[in-house]
Amino acid sequence: VSIAAKVASDYTLNGHTNWFLPSIDELELMYNNLKTKDLGEFHGGSYSSSSEYNSNVTKAWFENFSNGIRGPDARYLPSRVRAIRNF
Repeated sequence: VSIAAKVASDYTLNGHTNWFLPSIDELELMYNNLKTKDLGEFHGGSYSSSSEYNSNVTKAWFENFSNGIRGPDARYLPSRVRAIRNF
């Protein structure tokens, strides 16, 4: 489990504990439907996803919330985490 995934799964807000690290597709939906409309108080920079890059456990997909570009990077690099939950 990556540090980002652990941060997301350990998150608690308003009594809810069922948070998880979003996939790259879920991050892209958040960028397109929230960030581009100035909703959700997102910051610029890269957000970690739970999506592995080409079966390489040391890399994951990231979504850049400054410009909407996504790409792979090393999991150990600092990045933002945006936990989500199903409702």
